[in-house]
Amino acid sequence: MRYCYALSVEGRAIGAEVRSTMKIRGAMTASVIFAAAAVGFASPSRADDFSGTYTLTVGKGTATWTVVPCGGDPFTPCVHVAQTGGDGKPFEGDAHLTVGSWIMQADRPDAIVCYDTGESFPGIVTYSWDAVTLSGWAGIYNPGLCDQAPGSFAAPITLVRTDLPITPAPVTPDAPVTPDTGAPLPAEP
Repeated sequence: MRYCYALSVEGRAIGAEVRSTMKIRGAMTASVIFAAAAVGFASPSRADDFSGTYTLTVGKGTATWTVVPCGGDPFTPCVHVAQTGGDGKPFEGDAHLTVGSWIMQADRPDAIVCYDTGESFPGIVTYSWDAVTLSGWAGIYNPGLCDQAPGSFAAPITLVRTDLPITPAPVTPDAPVTPDTGAPLPAEP
């Protein structure tokens, strides 16, 4: 263990205070490291872990995202996202996992829609969502289209996985089951 010695303040030695502070800081640092590791292990740290079909919700609208690994750098997980369904036009983009969030900039053909005329304009939408909670934001800069003042706009998004396999409960061969649910009956003593 390394000791830190300090000069005295008003004739009083503060070396012991520094050592106590170092112990507290060390414990806090260890706690932060373990907490970060727990979050890191809980998130889909590989593109394979995030692959699947998801329902994207933005406001009251929904669309389907099909997510597959896009390969590339093994140290920066990447997934290819293809959006279909919903009110928007289909688009595709690549998302990269960075500091616990997936980030994607998608060149959308209908990024800005004028609600009064129905006219749409292309633009780049930035999507960012937490790798664990699958919630985040979609944002775009409107340069002044649709008679709006220039500015950035953002909307909350959520993703829900829709293709999780359903695994039936294991059934012991030749075990009696209830007729209504097919669940195994408890063993008799």
